[in-house]
Amino acid sequence: MENQNQNEGQNVQRNIFTQWLEKLQQESWQLELVISGLALYLVYEARVYIEDFAVYAEMYDYTTLNPISFASDLFYGSWVIFIINLIVHILARGFWIGAIGLRYVSGEVDYKSLNYSEIFEKHLEKKVGRFDVYIEKLERFCSILYAYTFLLFFIFVSLMAYFGVFVLIISGVESLTDNLDSSDQGIFISMIALPYFLLGLIYGIDVVFMGGFKKVKDKTISKIYFYIYRVFNILTLSFFYRALVYNFIDNAYSRRFIWFSIPYFLIVFICIPNIKVLNSANFPIPEGCMDCTSEHLVFWNNYDDLRYNYLLKNNVSKDKTIIPLVSLNSYEVSGDHLSLFLRMINKDDKYLEKIEGIPPNFKTGFITEIQDEWVSDTLEENIKKFFTKQKSEVLKLRKSSKDEKNRKELLLRIDSLDDVKWDSLRKYWAGMDHLRLKTFLKIFDVQIDNVSYSDSLQCKWYIHPNKGEKGVLCYIPVKSMENGFHNIYIKRKMHKEKNDDKFGISKDTFGISHINIPFYKLKE
Repeated sequence: MENQNQNEGQNVQRNIFTQWLEKLQQESWQLELVISGLALYLVYEARVYIEDFAVYAEMYDYTTLNPISFASDLFYGSWVIFIINLIVHILARGFWIGAIGLRYVSGEVDYKSLNYSEIFEKHLEKKVGRFDVYIEKLERFCSILYAYTFLLFFIFVSLMAYFGVFVLIISGVESLTDNLDSSDQGIFISMIALPYFLLGLIYGIDVVFMGGFKKVKDKTISKIYFYIYRVFNILTLSFFYRALVYNFIDNAYSRRFIWFSIPYFLIVFICIPNIKVLNSANFPIPEGCMDCTSEHLVFWNNYDDLRYNYLLKNNVSKDKTIIPLVSLNSYEVSGDHLSLFLRMINKDDKYLEKIEGIPPNFKTGFITEIQDEWVSDTLEENIKKFFTKQKSEVLKLRKSSKDEKNRKELLLRIDSLDDVKWDSLRKYWAGMDHLRLKTFLKIFDVQIDNVSYSDSLQCKWYIHPNKGEKGVLCYIPVKSMENGFHNIYIKRKMHKEKNDDKFGISKDTFGISHINIPFYKLKE
């Protein structure tokens, strides 16, 4: 009896909740418009921060595994989905409200009052139909579009998660098998990556065909796919929005939106970004190129002064543009020297450490404030151990000595050892910084008008004020140069790893970037 009363109470609560939901869904268009307008404003304003993050990610564009760039793509893709769908939703809702307003004034469509011929009248009554039905179709489209926006977002996150896990697996296998030959390493990568890709493909096919493998009645196949489904359901984060997906595919009308998702992604993320309008057939660089150089081209992003003026006149923040590899301080050069910034990229760290054998200064990756970010090499540790041992011996002598004068002298000696220790370390660190600088400059071959200036460069480590790009600032003497146009030609080595030995390329080798930047020498 008690259980029966409890069930009846739960049914009453469930009915009340259901009635509340039905009433809410009838009035939900008001909430949709308010939330869509607010969300559209916030999403649009977020564009600035997404662009800033994209520029930051571009700083690490030369890394093999770039999680920052991956996150940037995720933010940008999500922004595109929300901005497109929210705009369409607000326009569609506005159109729907306008149609309701028109119905209030004009009522249903009176085809007879139009005085058309019988053929057109019957055709319009059949194809256009009642105005109320048209409003109902608009209502259904608007209502489902709002949920479809979030469904697209979650699908995009799942795709990024799938490929993100795939990249992490490849990276992990490469790190664990770094000491193996490239052919053996390739076998290990294939053994792990290929099953992941194939199983993911099976899961993807099931998703695209709305549960095709789930409909197979064979118990063995169903059980095997059940485990595949469980694993990739977690890896792709699909468990967050499963209820939304199944509510879409159980209805014929909403199911069409699922089918439209594939061409939606193809159009928005592949077709549209690759469409360019070229308005010049003879200009030396293509549209949108930010790192192009030519001895016959004065491009604003290759000069500090032109870059600043360009961004200022176009009302663009100065930190929206990354210095690709090289930047001159000025296009027009006067005085005895010109300054040249040579940017350091992430692969240069591996070159210094693996090829030149120079130990790193700092740890890389995510470091918390409580962790020590410095990396001590063997020689530095030996210096510290030597003075620690000396200090320990003096402390023992002082502890065993009973002569007060001798104890004071030993205390002064301890202070002296500390001074000598830090002086030795400072000299060692300065020597290592100089060695790093000298070794880093070996990457570059700098010529002006076919005359090498690599040996006469005067350089120091430098953080560029544009976006905090790290590198070196070099000064080149130009006093003896003739007035007029000159060209700086730079060959920059780009460290490469894990190339295929069967093509005659060593495991660690270099590609070459060729950079040409003209400048104009002014009269004194």
